[in-house]
Amino acid sequence: MQTSALLAGFTSTVFGVVLTQSDYWTPWVTGWSWPPGAEGWKAVAVVAGLVCLALATLLFVVSIYMYDRLAMPRRYWDAVAEEKSPRQDMWRSFRRDRVQHGLVYAYMVWVWRFVFSVAVAMAMLGFFALVLHRGVWIVAGLFLAAVVASIFYYLRFRPELGVD
Repeated sequence: MQTSALLAGFTSTVFGVVLTQSDYWTPWVTGWSWPPGAEGWKAVAVVAGLVCLALATLLFVVSIYMYDRLAMPRRYWDAVAEEKSPRQDMWRSFRRDRVQHGLVYAYMVWVWRFVFSVAVAMAMLGFFALVLHRGVWIVAGLFLAAVVASIFYYLRFRPELGVD
């Protein structure tokens, strides 16, 4: 929850900065409906960056609420768990986790995979789009290389718990 809250604050701050900086919006302020040529691609990058950052921020907030709900004491969720099958049961991995490790564990892993991790990916895409907007290709290349290296590092050295 704390990580989601921190990242929601960070992405929403970047979103706010982009919205308030006039150099991102110069082509529209001067009266063009859509900028031509290279300026058009920069405009696309800003729009893509804003959409990705907005989605990331909202998914981080959603994950906060989901994790908060999962932190409820057992007496509040135990009876409901026996009444109906969860919507996420259509995923084989969720069903397996629920049967082997319990409903709370299954939901924790599901939220991490399909809400929090998607939010992280959207934030990275949003930041990359903003870097592309600036047109400094060496920085964009270094950013992309850092993202790829981070993903590789995670996949190579993540903890293996025996339930993955």
